Amino acid sequence: MTGVRGSDSTGGSLIEVAVAMAIVAILSGVALVSVPSLVDSVREDSARAQLIRIRKAIVGERRQTEAGNGRLDFGYIGDMGRLPSTLDELTRAGDQPDYRVDAGTALGHGWRGPYLARGPSDFLVDPWGNAVALDLTEHSSTYTGGTVVATLTSAGPDGTSATPDDILVEVHESEVRARIVGYVRNKGSAASGVDVTLRYPDDGSSASATAVTDAAGFYEFAGIAFGDRVLEYAPHIDYVEDTGVVTAGNGNDIEFSIENIGHEALNVTAFSLTYTASEPAWYEEIHINGVELWDENNDKIASGEDFPVTLTFGGTSARREPVGIQVSAQVFQVPDIALTTLGAGDTLDFEIIDFETNESGNGGAVDMTGVQMQVDITTDEPAVYTTYLTVEARRP
Repeated sequence: MTGVRGSDSTGGSLIEVAVAMAIVAILSGVALVSVPSLVDSVREDSARAQLIRIRKAIVGERRQTEAGNGRLDFGYIGDMGRLPSTLDELTRAGDQPDYRVDAGTALGHGWRGPYLARGPSDFLVDPWGNAVALDLTEHSSTYTGGTVVATLTSAGPDGTSATPDDILVEVHESEVRARIVGYVRNKGSAASGVDVTLRYPDDGSSASATAVTDAAGFYEFAGIAFGDRVLEYAPHIDYVEDTGVVTAGNGNDIEFSIENIGHEALNVTAFSLTYTASEPAWYEEIHINGVELWDENNDKIASGEDFPVTLTFGGTSARREPVGIQVSAQVFQVPDIALTTLGAGDTLDFEIIDFETNESGNGGAVDMTGVQMQVDITTDEPAVYTTYLTVEARRP
């Protein structure tokens, strides 16, 4: 009996060992399957964080700000004015222009990297040892519908591009390029014909573009890279508010004044008035600063027609300081610029007499009350400067 019991005990022990070994084998198999999966998951998270870091090197960090100075970091695009053509341009200067600040305008431009560190943890190689790819093909984002201007890609665990396990980070146009808009005012009213010059980096060098304010004092620039930029304002002529009125009982004589608010004197060679009255109208007489320059009943002057003159229109002899702006939104609204008085320029007082329906000979009087006029002054540069006015009713 004792031998039988010993035999049963031994058999039970062997079964227990076999079961235990089976359990260990199953757990080992699970571990062999789950450990690589866990490693890939960690690597994917690391790759995504890596691509986001590269993206910040390109576009900068919006949250890095300083009281009184605004945003501090606009990345590579802020300094160079363009996207990098290769990721190596973020880490090596190569033949890219060195960073400098221009005297006079204080515009900074050029390469001041590295924007990414290189070394034991190379940001340009993903966790699987493959190079991160940069694609500058513009397209609509699958996720947001916005315009994508650059795509950063890790080929993922399989190391093959354009497969489902790729990891992507997009750079959107809305975070790198702006439409800049603004208004210029003079004594509270719209300042038309003002040359507005924007200075910005282009491929690391200083570049500029000029817009002219319209009748509302409005100007704009499109496709400008985010960053610290500089605006310069060069006004020329402006209508003197409240001087444009009719002076005859039937409304066909008018007077108005314009002033030179620019820093330079203008050598005027011609002027013209462009308008649309209630009916076609020609004018017979021109007086400037009390001097009669034209009085021809049989050779009247039409809307938009140049009238030759020779006179000097003195400026203020004072230049305006550049204005620094931080471009950081897809549509960037510049605060209104008020043209403060910098010295006194000359004023031209115009009297335009006998607006009539006939181009030659006597015609019916045309009432100019409420008519909008464009005044163009041509100079010997040659250049044409413009201002606008609306003729008001005769004052008592």
